[in-house]
Amino acid sequence: MLKIKIRIILILPKRLRDIVKILKIPMLLMVAILCLPIEPKDYARSKTNEKDFQCLIELWNRESRWNHKAISRTQDYGIPQRHMPNHTNAQRKAFLRSPEKQIDWGLNYLRHRYSSELDASGICSGLAHSHRKGWY
Repeated sequence: MLKIKIRIILILPKRLRDIVKILKIPMLLMVAILCLPIEPKDYARSKTNEKDFQCLIELWNRESRWNHKAISRTQDYGIPQRHMPNHTNAQRKAFLRSPEKQIDWGLNYLRHRYSSELDASGICSGLAHSHRKGWY
């Protein structure tokens, strides 16, 4: 009988490899940790700087309390409360299943709608608009 050895090679960032070595964490456990889903706020933080992130926290707390399954009375969906009147039910359901897609969409919307020379991301400007008008 032929025996085959399977070797799984993980390519981890150097800092993470160092942590694994220092803490002597078994590599299998490390793989399990890396497979855990990321929280929506952590995902958004990774996409913004600290100032913008603080504005985003306040803005999306006002909109949905960061609930990726939120649906408003006016049929706005997800964390950023995207208005989707011309989308199919399947498209709306797919959007509600993915907090990462919602965050990406919301950040792109803010950048497209509110960015300026003073606020390249548009996030804090979107929050200011929300304070003035009650929506963004």
